[in-house]
Amino acid sequence: MTFMAYGSFFMLGAAFTLQRLGHVRTDLLYERWTPRRQATIDLVCYLLFFMPFVYVLVVTGSGYFWKAFVTGETFVSSSWQPITWPFKLTVPVTGVLLFIQGVAELLRCVHAIRTGRWPEREHGSAVQA
Repeated sequence: MTFMAYGSFFMLGAAFTLQRLGHVRTDLLYERWTPRRQATIDLVCYLLFFMPFVYVLVVTGSGYFWKAFVTGETFVSSSWQPITWPFKLTVPVTGVLLFIQGVAELLRCVHAIRTGRWPEREHGSAVQA
């Protein structure tokens, strides 16, 4: 039960962590750049790396979920043998949540490129980490 709950918690928290700038970032050069340059680099990285990853996560995760749902797949590593589809559903749901947050990040990048400063975040931080 622990690996199922923790795995779901970990996956579903990814978009929230992105919104709070909680993911690891190498700041060696980034922190010295202007907000416009930061936003330009972020925009390119979101479009080239992040969005394709999210697409693969949704498509592949949906396939794994659907197969588990249709076949009634269970975890054989436990004598309880719980069904797997609720846990496999967290993969495409995580992808959708990451997509939504990714669009918000793209819009923040566009704002920073146009204005030269990062917009306020809901939790009060105007500084891009």
